[in-house]
Amino acid sequence: MKPKQVVENLRKNGIDTVDALAEKLMNSMSGEDILTLINQPESEKVDYERLQALFSKETKPPSTHIPPMLSFKLNGKFYRPDQVSEFKGKSLHFFSERNAISEGYMLAYSTRAELRTALEQRGLLSPNSSNGTLKSWFWEDKHRFYEHAGFWGQKLELNPDGRIDDLTRRQMFPRGSWNDRISSIRTSRSRGVLLCEHVRGGGSIWAIDANSAYATLAWWNDRISSIYSLLGTQEV
Repeated sequence: MKPKQVVENLRKNGIDTVDALAEKLMNSMSGEDILTLINQPESEKVDYERLQALFSKETKPPSTHIPPMLSFKLNGKFYRPDQVSEFKGKSLHFFSERNAISEGYMLAYSTRAELRTALEQRGLLSPNSSNGTLKSWFWEDKHRFYEHAGFWGQKLELNPDGRIDDLTRRQMFPRGSWNDRISSIRTSRSRGVLLCEHVRGGGSIWAIDANSAYATLAWWNDRISSIYSLLGTQEV
């Protein structure tokens, strides 16, 4: 790993001065912890084929569902958050689409195929969508994931075309991983994300539009194990 990459990884973990590094090292980290932190794996780019594979097969549904933060609409019918209990033992995937959110509800789907269709209809899974291409200034834009509610604590950043297949491989400071540790989110201004309950896209999925911010994740708090950027660029 190049020195510049080491510095970037340290900064992402809130260490931006030599004094801060020395204090953290002396207080809490072993040699093994230090090596793990500075050798974080590079984020890989998401691609059409990978997203299609993610949607190609259903995973085992949970035995119960945690009530979502808002009412949801499934197959044209509205449900209160507590009515999620009616789907015990069945799959449910959610989409925080901005128009629905502005009216106080989320969209829900009983299969991955249905969620894929909804995203495709909005041009969010195609790299050649009519929504446009990723502008160069967006490379400074990021998806940002935070350890605690309210956008504080340690921060994990991801490029708007990136993916993280396995959050158990992303080290927090001074030890432990980002797996099941995300409590608030800001998505990129240009692209949305898919949040997955298990590593490599397994489990339930929550799709979120670009330029969204959630100071608390409620029923998805400390539940995310893999992340995939959507492909279609949204003009926001």
